[in-house]
Parts: sequence; structure tokens; C-alpha cells
Amino acid sequence: MATQVLHFAVLGHSFIRRADQHLADHNVINFGLPLFSHKIDLQGQGGAHILDIIPLLESCTSTPDVVMIDVGTNDLTNRRAPPHTLALQVFNIARRLVTHHNVKHVVLFQILPRTTWGRHGQPPAFSARVARYNEMIESLIYRYKDSLPISCWVHKGMRSNIDKFISDGVHLNEAGMTKYIKSVRRAILATSRRVR
Repeated sequence: MATQVLHFAVLGHSFIRRADQHLADHNVINFGLPLFSHKIDLQGQGGAHILDIIPLLESCTSTPDVVMIDVGTNDLTNRRAPPHTLALQVFNIARRLVTHHNVKHVVLFQILPRTTWGRHGQPPAFSARVARYNEMIESLIYRYKDSLPISCWVHKGMRSNIDKFISDGVHLNEAGMTKYIKSVRRAILATSRRVR
């Protein structure tokens, strides 16, 4: 029996745009995964906010089976936006993708903290906002785990060592981007097993 091609849309801020460029620069197509089983569309936009997710989805070449979202760090820099409110907004977009866009599964990437140094660095309080957001996302996913195909992905080994992977307070350096791309690839494979 032929393997069904799963279409993944990876949407989000500059990490996604830079990952796409990094893969192209290293002549890696489709995250190195076979085209007969996976079709991966990266749609990233520098400075993207939560409201950019649906327009990024509409930029995809076809309707995805799985949507992966990396967004929120730019929204959290607005101190008037409570982390729990942002988490609820992101979760509601994920729910909308399932209920109105026929997406089989949505993966929400946990937000990585920023450093306190660098051009885009943030004060230590920002890390607390990131932690609160991530906790709320996990709580919402757990609450609806039996009714909504939404999951969370943690980039293992990155949060605790973020100073090693950041170049300017927010953007990933070469080592950080390599680790991030490997993590996204693992997320794609893990979700493939779940969806098939």
C-alpha cells in the first residue's frame, strides 16, 4: 500500500523564514524527508504576530494536513498583552484551523526565551512571561486533549542553554539554527506517526 503524502505547513516569525533560508543555503530539500511521504511548506515572516498566522496559511500552495506554529515572542514584547490571553488567542487559532480549515493536527511550538543582552534582548521579566505563556498553552492542550488534535512541541535542550544559541538577543546563531531545524524535523516525524 502506498504511503500517503502528508502536507505540513510550518508557519511563524523569523525563525521559520531563517530556517527556510538555512535549508536552502545547505541544499537541504524538504528537511531531508522523502517527497513521497512528506510535503513541507515553510511560511515565515520576520516580526510576525499572532494575527499573521491565517495570512501565512493562505500563502501555502495547498491545504495542509498538519500546521505547525511558531509565534508569540513578538506579541509578548508588548507588556500590555498578558501571557495567558496570548496563549488563549493562539490556542483559538489552532482550534479554528481544525474546525474551519480541515487541518488534521496542529502543533504549537513553545516559545523560546530571549537573552537579556543583544539588540533584541529583553529584561529578565520577559522570561517569566514566556514561561507563563508556555504553561498556559500546555494547560489548554491538556484540557482539550480528548476533543481537539492539538499538541505542543518543546525544543529540548534549547531553553536552558539559550545563551549558546542566540546571536542578538532573539535570533538563532548557526548552532542554534542547526538545533532548531533538527527539532522541527523531529516534530514533523513524531506528528506523522500520530496522524497516519
